[in-house]
Amino acid sequence: MLDYLSQPLPRKLTLITASAGYGKTTIATQWLDQLIKTRQEGAISIAWLSLDEHDDELLLFLRYLVAAIQKACPGFGRNILHALHGAQSPTWQQIADSLVNDLAHIAQPLCLTLDDYHVITADAIHQVLNRLLEHLPPIVHLILLSRTEPPLALGRLRVRRQMQELRAADLTFSLQDTAHFMSRMLGRELRPETLQTLYAGSEGWIAGLQLTALSLPRATDEGQLVDDTALLRHFRGNNAYHMDYLFEEILVLQPPAIQAFLLQTAIFERFCAPLCQAVLDSVWFAQIEEEAQGLTPIAASPAPIQAVFSWLRRANLFLIPLDGEGVWYRYHHLFQQMLEQTLRARLSAAQIAMLHRRASAWLAAEGVTESAIRHALAAGDALLAAQLIEQQRYHLLSQHDFPTLDRWLSWLPSEVIVQRPALLVAQGWRHYFFYRARETFFRFATQAEAQLASSDLGMDAASKQILAGEIHALKAFSLPWHSHADEIWRHIELAFAQTPEGTVFLYPYLVLMKAYALNTQGNVTEAHAFLETAQRTIQRTSSAAGMVAGFAQLINFVNGKLSQCASVYEQLWKMESNHQSNHGPFLSSVLHAYLGSIYYEWNQLDKAAVHLTAVLDITHGYSLGAFKRGGLILAALYQAQGRFVEAVQVLERLYQLDVAKESDYFRHEVQSFHANLLLREGAMAEALQQFHLVKPEPLYLIDAATEFSMLTQAQLLIVQGGEQNLAQAAEILQTQKATTGPLHHRGRRIHVLALEALLQRAAGRQKEALTALEEAIILAKPDHFIRTFVDLGPDLVQLLEQLRRQQIEPDYIGQILMAYPLATQAPQTMRPSQPAQPQPLPPATKLVEPLTEREREILVLLAERLSNKEIAHLLAVSPFTVKNHLSTIYQKLGVSGRRQAVNHAGRAGLLH
Repeated sequence: MLDYLSQPLPRKLTLITASAGYGKTTIATQWLDQLIKTRQEGAISIAWLSLDEHDDELLLFLRYLVAAIQKACPGFGRNILHALHGAQSPTWQQIADSLVNDLAHIAQPLCLTLDDYHVITADAIHQVLNRLLEHLPPIVHLILLSRTEPPLALGRLRVRRQMQELRAADLTFSLQDTAHFMSRMLGRELRPETLQTLYAGSEGWIAGLQLTALSLPRATDEGQLVDDTALLRHFRGNNAYHMDYLFEEILVLQPPAIQAFLLQTAIFERFCAPLCQAVLDSVWFAQIEEEAQGLTPIAASPAPIQAVFSWLRRANLFLIPLDGEGVWYRYHHLFQQMLEQTLRARLSAAQIAMLHRRASAWLAAEGVTESAIRHALAAGDALLAAQLIEQQRYHLLSQHDFPTLDRWLSWLPSEVIVQRPALLVAQGWRHYFFYRARETFFRFATQAEAQLASSDLGMDAASKQILAGEIHALKAFSLPWHSHADEIWRHIELAFAQTPEGTVFLYPYLVLMKAYALNTQGNVTEAHAFLETAQRTIQRTSSAAGMVAGFAQLINFVNGKLSQCASVYEQLWKMESNHQSNHGPFLSSVLHAYLGSIYYEWNQLDKAAVHLTAVLDITHGYSLGAFKRGGLILAALYQAQGRFVEAVQVLERLYQLDVAKESDYFRHEVQSFHANLLLREGAMAEALQQFHLVKPEPLYLIDAATEFSMLTQAQLLIVQGGEQNLAQAAEILQTQKATTGPLHHRGRRIHVLALEALLQRAAGRQKEALTALEEAIILAKPDHFIRTFVDLGPDLVQLLEQLRRQQIEPDYIGQILMAYPLATQAPQTMRPSQPAQPQPLPPATKLVEPLTEREREILVLLAERLSNKEIAHLLAVSPFTVKNHLSTIYQKLGVSGRRQAVNHAGRAGLLH
């Protein structure tokens, strides 16, 4: 096997796959040792990363990966670390490219090993590995050790002969291998019949043979053969009972101090000498000192634990080094499992809990909080785990690391959380940022307030003050604005009074909340003055200046000042790309989501797509709101480009999030947007069906979702027509119009006025329709709104043309009309520089009404002789919808069937 592996390294990948106990790690370490010895000293670097199930998250995986490479290649990782921590919040493609670029600049060949890769299930990590393998620098060789074949693009590598691989069959011992191995382990030869029995029973499984060998005595001093009867009696086949029995035999053969060491360190997934030093009790140190004279090389060693590591390796006792320096180790997984079973049998629960507490204390002091929490919980000490989470709670909130906070809180019993106000507030924020029902985080805030007043948990005055501010902030976020405005204001002012300026997590949110409240009341000037003061103050006192600057522009966004908002966001993005600031993934996702929204509104779809796809590649737990916005606008973008199947796929990705299944509020927002996209597609029946799933929500202080849902409902009513529907739509629009103004919530006011124009047109009031649309155009022109009008469909085209003929902002209206699909543009719209009257179509092809983009798509598919069912499948709609579209097409073309429609469309040039 070593000869096979030791072929030249131009291959990109070595893959070793087999179940536990087949020696994957052993063969890899032996090969790497051989590589080092056969090359000139220092000519190759070795990086090794052992994975466990806790590493199955992209950012965490990459941090550990970079750290492992840095041990072998000091100074490695500048680009990738900037990419991980920057405000651009890179896509997985950008992360992989940064990794490739950094690897391309290392000084000497590198073998990078990922052990236990089978624990990785995150698709983003697999994608990074695929891209890395595709562009791997020749100076790097990747080694993957896994129990199963990883879901990577291995077929291409195999065809190109860019990988070598070993499987279980390659790692299984032959009869000759078994004889050699047992002879080396036992120091004697086995009889042929004994050897055959061992080989047949083990099927060449290395771990079983090793356990068998370790459980038997060695040869006598005279070198005589020992009767193999005991071996055959002990060997009972490869089953759990056999393994447990052999393990007990092995453990009994070890000196007492070694037994104690093995058992007390069995609680670790990975360990080093200082960690063992902290956990082992004084009895063990006295015991090892007493027994050391008979334990070479432990005797007289100034570092007894490091000496024990060396002893265990020499004794082949399943100790696996995790680095080249001999600092970190783990046990073979099967060996550790059996050690843990024996530990529970030999030590009391209290003794085992003490080991975990010591481990937790050492890990917490070293800043390894997650492992410290797990050991605290393993000790049965949920209170200690709660305290550890409280110590890190505000740091996680400041980093917007909600996935970690969510994971840690989920480990705690609810009876512990309800007694600790800091954790109740953390639960409140968790529910807020994960779109749970508003009453739930109001309840958490109320419970925390009561606990804070009645409990003495040893908190200092400053911590209590900040916690009180958080409680009031949560209450302000949880109350409906229209029915509780005065109460919301009271909570905002109390929160500000109790929160020091520059408090990294809370202060930016309070600034946003107060500015939003002022703006919603129509006090736009006061809101901006407050924001300017807050930004000047925080720039002097806190690293949260970027957060406040970013949040301040959200006010400009809702007020329709798109140019100003985009300018500031582009500056923040540029600063981070030049490494002049470090705002992290939360603000990065906000920047991408809103820049994408603005460029979409301006109909700069390619530029918008860059930002919107970036949002979806950021781990959604850091900013679920930005992730949702990015997904919805990207779906709208795909629909605008005629890629409705892809639009639905993006929405499906949002539907599949856990929050969509657990939060009615989140799910209803996505369903409302879905209905709106179906309406843009002309699928009226499906749009109505989708909207019926939406449950009306009260309007909160910062809440564009409910507003959009109400406007979608109004649009559906207008399209349906009828006196009753139009009256209900008018009522909705009047309510929405009353909460907007020329300066505040201007974007929504433009949307409302455009819908009002459609409403008046449907009611036959052409003059009122033009008046409403004119007001919308005048408000929209300074910041160049485009998609707000286009996305309302072709019914606006006639009204826009009339305003243009009246010389109402003709150039701007021309730009809006140019953004419509070609089928809905009048000829003079397509050629604005030529004001001549449009040329009529030939009588046979003259259209009563322009075809929509979707209708043109269906015509093209008709020309390809596809059935209704086939067309429906391609366009991701129902056959009923296709049939409705066909009826409309026939009516517009003045034909009665499919063949006539295709012939007329061909003559009219509609099939190109």
